[in-house]
Amino acid sequence: IRGEKRASCGALASYYHEPMLPGSYNIILNGRDEPVCVIRTMALRVVRYCDVTEALASLEGEGDRSLAYWKASHQAFFEREGTWAPDMELVFEEFELVEVV
Repeated sequence: IRGEKRASCGALASYYHEPMLPGSYNIILNGRDEPVCVIRTMALRVVRYCDVTEALASLEGEGDRSLAYWKASHQAFFEREGTWAPDMELVFEEFELVEVV
């Protein structure tokens, strides 16, 4: 909502179940499943985990926005999910905030 997070990513395999296209609008929910904002997907790109750059990591707006933080937190997430591999393919979604609900 503050505009710090301008991207998100997930395993490529998960996007086959929920495909999206640039220009799509999405309602973002909080931890209580209440709508908090609307975003619009601006760009999608496939990137291998091992090829994520400092700039891409920073777009996610998490932690200290460094690549080291991004790699540690995302590896832990994907390990819990059972999908982590150093060369796994990710879909990076860049988005813009449209409206705060």
